[in-house]
Amino acid sequence: MRELRGSESPDRNLTETQRPIVVVMAVKELNQAKTRLAGAFSDALRADLVLGMYLDVLDAVVDLADTPGGAPVTAVVVSPDEIVRNEATRRGGLALDDPVRSDRRDSHGGSAQRLNDALLAGARHARELLLGAAAAGDLARPRMVFLQADLPAITTDVLRQALAAVEQTALGHTDRDQPATAAVVSDRRGTGTAMLIADDTTALDGLLGFGPDSATVHRSRGAVDLVAATSSTDRSRRQRSWGSWEPLRTDVDTIEDLHAAAALGVGAHTAAVLQRLPIGTSTAAACRTR
Repeated sequence: MRELRGSESPDRNLTETQRPIVVVMAVKELNQAKTRLAGAFSDALRADLVLGMYLDVLDAVVDLADTPGGAPVTAVVVSPDEIVRNEATRRGGLALDDPVRSDRRDSHGGSAQRLNDALLAGARHARELLLGAAAAGDLARPRMVFLQADLPAITTDVLRQALAAVEQTALGHTDRDQPATAAVVSDRRGTGTAMLIADDTTALDGLLGFGPDSATVHRSRGAVDLVAATSSTDRSRRQRSWGSWEPLRTDVDTIEDLHAAAALGVGAHTAAVLQRLPIGTSTAAACRTR
């Protein structure tokens, strides 16, 4: 993975579309995550599924750096789980410990608040490293991407398409009285947030609103709805150009979600776990590894 660290010099010839990209993810302890699946799987299988989905998302992010002429990409993972952190660093990313365990979050402001705090901590850490390495100027400012870690059908191509769409439909527009500084990609139900992109890294406190109905919250805080923006006009051309975003929007919280992701095709790590799940043959048969 190409990444900027505090001791490195920035590329002074970066274009606007080559601004450093920081992808921040927050992951619970593996044995505490996806409790809505607890009735279907053993604790060990559920933890393996959570890890598999996270690794497929992380690999898709890491491969973004292989885009010819693309921007420097840094993955930042915040988690109290040592396995999760080790996988991030092994792939060249940055890993931060979340000091509050998942099973204690309700006494520390609730799980949604803890998630936002973890994401904010990861973003601030990366921003300090990047800005410390960069010369003054707008092109040195990183673009923050907050991404869910339970998107097993995601691919690097879909991520690349979404980031390109950000430039063309939302944050790339500078001819407005008040240019947008954030964009949101809702989940397949249209209520949650699969990905949030922020240009103004100095105002993240007032932007992050992960939790119940987070897509609405993020839109109310100024984020452009990227799904609506790319489908409102000239839809057929944009769909040909950007393809389907369903892999980016299909997060997994329930068995139904898992079937939907498997039908789209999941990454190798998730697929390996699905072959072991005692949920009948339908999900395993539907799984199309990519």
